[in-house]
Amino acid sequence: MCATTIGCATPTELRSVAYDVVIVDEAGKEEARRLLVPLIRGERWVLVGDHQQLPPYADDGLVTRLAGAGLDPRSATRSLFEELRAPFERRGCYVFLDRQGRMHPDISAFVSEQFYGGRLHDFPRAAGLSAPGPAFLPDPPRLQVLDTRRLPDRGEERRGTGYLNRLEQDLALRILRAFAGLPAWRREAASGSDTERARGRAGAAAG
Repeated sequence: MCATTIGCATPTELRSVAYDVVIVDEAGKEEARRLLVPLIRGERWVLVGDHQQLPPYADDGLVTRLAGAGLDPRSATRSLFEELRAPFERRGCYVFLDRQGRMHPDISAFVSEQFYGGRLHDFPRAAGLSAPGPAFLPDPPRLQVLDTRRLPDRGEERRGTGYLNRLEQDLALRILRAFAGLPAWRREAASGSDTERARGRAGAAAG
């Protein structure tokens, strides 16, 4: 059975069954009240997630109500996964997946030091990950940081719970367009579109 954390409470056939094991993916993004919905239906749990990535979302109204009730508003953006990490680790029920194969080592080294205390390492194949870049970006390292803090036309303004920065928006678009204009990227895009067209023809034939 597969469902979202809230969706598993809706159909009667899911609500009325007790499961041997409940596996929750992206558990680091779920607040306690949502995560408990599937967990109460299982004898055992496996929580898979990363509390260093996106936290649970809490709108301004919820934060205001929590503060008004004398509660810590941060509790709405701290996942149960994060709360359970330390006690589960002490009991030997916590496993840190310390190998990655999706990022170039120049990028993963930064991520490892900044967020994982240097514990994240690379599979050997990660060293071969590469993508062509425009000439204005240096080849090594693969991670580049553009600091716009001192630019006179930065123009950052507050919007709701976030910020709007027209200059950074323009820079991001210019960089993306430079990548999209490279022959290697155009070939890959063309190959992808051919694949999609082939899938569409196959689907029409099957229908």
